[in-house]
Amino acid sequence: MEGTIKSYKEDKRYGFILEDNKIEGENEIFFHFSGISQEGFKPTKGERVTYDIVDSGKLIKGKPVMSTTNIKPIEMYFS
Repeated sequence: MEGTIKSYKEDKRYGFILEDNKIEGENEIFFHFSGISQEGFKPTKGERVTYDIVDSGKLIKGKPVMSTTNIKPIEMYFS
């Protein structure tokens, strides 16, 4: 999947990704620093990323909490 880093709290090591083609506040996906797969990558607001969605095994108000893994920046190449 692809999306944009909406926020990242470096001191807490977590943030949220806004999925492509979604409205802000809808389908914002939680991520933790441990889900980053590219060494040295520091997520910043507005950065485009790819990721996989996984069930965290946790519930909030009876609904499963989705999380991410394999987070990588989308490399932009210009010729």
